[in-house]
Amino acid sequence: MQHNVQPTMPPCSARRPGWERPGPGRHRLPCILSVSHTGTHRDALRQTWDGPFPMPQVNDCDALNGQCTGETCGHRGDPREPVHHGPEHGLRVSFADDPLSPFQLTQWENEQPRLTVYAGGTWPDLTLAQVDELLLAFDEYTGALRIAREHLARAVAAHAVEDDAHGGAL
Repeated sequence: MQHNVQPTMPPCSARRPGWERPGPGRHRLPCILSVSHTGTHRDALRQTWDGPFPMPQVNDCDALNGQCTGETCGHRGDPREPVHHGPEHGLRVSFADDPLSPFQLTQWENEQPRLTVYAGGTWPDLTLAQVDELLLAFDEYTGALRIAREHLARAVAAHAVEDDAHGGAL
């Protein structure tokens, strides 16, 4: 008897705002729905909440697990230095002109995908309200970082399979 088993999508794993509060409780349970779900998040206790969602494929380029923006690859890029970049994510707050701690997925031609993090900014003195804003921004940032990590893991695995298929020539 043959079974046609379809691979399952990994869970979304997003957590509700305030999950980082110490102690046990349902506020710490992650979303158990598929990473591709839309609508509200749901935990194992069937509690729901709104929040950030996984990133959809952003371009026709399939590199980086569908996260390549297409801005620097293919016919738009420099043919001498082909590179794939995912969308840039960072902490967007009112007291800084540019996002803080931005990161993005990156893959140079035939190299293993990486997570590129820019860490050259300065930190201003923050008011209590700005600290609260920063905490909310970190919730979104860590959610996007978790999703980017999953895309990176899949892209690395796909690259390894492709490399093995070519006898390690990539």
